[in-house]
Amino acid sequence: MRNTPHNLVGAMVRRAAIGVCLACGAVVGVGGVLAQAGQPAPQEQRIANVVVFLVDTLRADHLKCYDYFRDTSPNVDAFAAEGVLFERAFAHSSWTRTSVASLFTSLHPASHSCQDEPDSMSDKLVTMAEVFKANGYLTGGFSSNISISEKFNCQQGFDFFHYFEREPFFKANPGRKDPGYVPIEGMIPDTLKWIDAAGDKPFFLYFHCTDPHYQYIPPDEYALWSKNNPFNSYDGEIRYMDAFFGKFISHLRDKGKLDSTLIIFTADHGEEWGDHGGASHGYTLYNEVLHVPLIFRHPKFKPLRRPELVRQIDVLPTLIELCGLKAADATIQGRTLAPLLAGQPDPQPDQQFIQADLLYPAKMEGYSYECDGWKAVYTIRNKPMSQRIRPKENTLEVFYTRQDAAERINIQVIDPARGNALLEVLNNRRAAFAQQLKIEALKGQIDPETLQKLKSLGYAQ
Repeated sequence: MRNTPHNLVGAMVRRAAIGVCLACGAVVGVGGVLAQAGQPAPQEQRIANVVVFLVDTLRADHLKCYDYFRDTSPNVDAFAAEGVLFERAFAHSSWTRTSVASLFTSLHPASHSCQDEPDSMSDKLVTMAEVFKANGYLTGGFSSNISISEKFNCQQGFDFFHYFEREPFFKANPGRKDPGYVPIEGMIPDTLKWIDAAGDKPFFLYFHCTDPHYQYIPPDEYALWSKNNPFNSYDGEIRYMDAFFGKFISHLRDKGKLDSTLIIFTADHGEEWGDHGGASHGYTLYNEVLHVPLIFRHPKFKPLRRPELVRQIDVLPTLIELCGLKAADATIQGRTLAPLLAGQPDPQPDQQFIQADLLYPAKMEGYSYECDGWKAVYTIRNKPMSQRIRPKENTLEVFYTRQDAAERINIQVIDPARGNALLEVLNNRRAAFAQQLKIEALKGQIDPETLQKLKSLGYAQ
């Protein structure tokens, strides 16, 4: 029998356990763990410092350690070889501010409500930096993406927060082409100075570089693949970022701080390269824009690769447990990954689901939900950047990602009952998440200067 799309779909449906994902979503509660006072870790296991190193727009599958065919990431690969790599880590949105708000707060987008272009993070939210500051850590934040800056109230909890303005860097480097943000080499020196100034005090650092975000303009020495198309230049940007990630790690090692520092390497979302007919991000909720790298490194953890589905909202509760923090007033919707880091089974397998939102009317409004290999994508409406993408409105797609990782075969066509049940789970969960906090994002008028910076990154038309 030939493997026609219809036969492949039939095989997927037959091989999958009936209702396996529906059972996963049968309990409609918000899940996760609620914040409680952390238990102090033994002194010999105490983690002194924490770094969250986030690379904007980095697809997991464009790193060699995630089985990419190009050598884009020798330093990240070496880092991963010493750490715990999560093979199936996912963002909660395909654009920066929504996904980072979930990382900062351990809240699903329906709870933190920071979704649209003008939305700022509410003062009522308790952020990762606020938790660390309340526990006596120095807190520093460094970002070259205007979307993660004081303009959108992202500085909450940081003793020091620095958004890198482009003018000083490009004035000092007149020959460099401006990609719309300060490249990583302009961020690293100030960041390392802040780490050095911390001395022996425990610190929490959030570092957000924007390479390899559009525009893709790697320096010539990192353009290892021809510049004749954006795809090659994107990979060159990753190789460029990787070189400075290596310098960052080397500095910590030289200063004797590497082994006392827990480092988490991750991204806010990926990038589409024609996977579903378009490019960029923020227009869809397929896994090429949701699957992100997530790697933890600390000497207390043996090198591992973990296959479980994990999420951005799981990072904060993990840090609370590992560092023995008091979570204060934070509401935690994720689960701790500490058992997985220690090589143990997942004590909360019911939390192996990912719910993502994209409520950015200028690009797309919709939701997605994946659990146990089944994924539903519900598009309220989208405004594609390319005529090659067919506009969708009130469209439900269902994929069995265990056998259709590329999300090509829409099972909703032949099994609408499954899709409708998944959509019901999705809607019920979103309602529960929204009901738990009832927090609204801060709405405001974007000033012309900020709007121009957003336009330079492709966020505004």
